[in-house]
Amino acid sequence: DMMLAREKKSASTHQKETELELDKMAIIKKAIDQVAEDYDYIILDCPPNINLVTQNAFFASELYLIPAIPDFLSTVGISLIKSEMDKLNKNFRGMIQYSNSSIEFNDTEMLG
Repeated sequence: DMMLAREKKSASTHQKETELELDKMAIIKKAIDQVAEDYDYIILDCPPNINLVTQNAFFASELYLIPAIPDFLSTVGISLIKSEMDKLNKNFRGMIQYSNSSIEFNDTEMLG
């Protein structure tokens, strides 16, 4: 049998790991902070999943919007993404708002 020893981490080690995690999450925020005064709004369009780019965009945001078509699968996806974003918000920032604004979906093929 093999037993793995648990590593006891000091408070300073834990703090360093947390700082590294924050640095990883703040890549886009650092870039935006350099030009933010030049713009009224900065819109970041991300894929509908929770990857590092999406997490970075979320971390750099004051507000996020999840566009979706009004069907069952989309509403499930919204719930999953919002849940993950709430966790990130709680763990890292605690100040990002979710916009639950309803935006009408138009099929561009029907517009002619």
